[in-house]
Amino acid sequence: MNMDSISFKSKTIKQLPTFLFLSTLNSLIPSVWVALGRAEEYNKQYESALLAYLMALELNSEDLNPLLDCLRCLKQLKRLDEANLLIDKALEYLKQHPELEEYKNQILLQKSKLAGSL
Repeated sequence: MNMDSISFKSKTIKQLPTFLFLSTLNSLIPSVWVALGRAEEYNKQYESALLAYLMALELNSEDLNPLLDCLRCLKQLKRLDEANLLIDKALEYLKQHPELEEYKNQILLQKSKLAGSL
């Protein structure tokens, strides 16, 4: 373990209250929820991270990166059925929104990774 990772972990743990505070000031900013999710995920708080990512996704359905983050958390939580359901919903959503086609390959890749986990 090097000093950089210790420093980063310490900063991340200290920043959790800041992200929570910012989300209460203006809970409609997706990037705050993503940042909170990343901090929670880094601290292995996958359930909390999942909720933050879902909130970010709800606030901005044109950015599917939080969906990929959700899949990562669901895999860590071993909730593979929910992950597959989320993937299926995302693929249906992409059929209706061809402008988001760039996410399709990433989502299909996650689907194949999940299939390998079963």
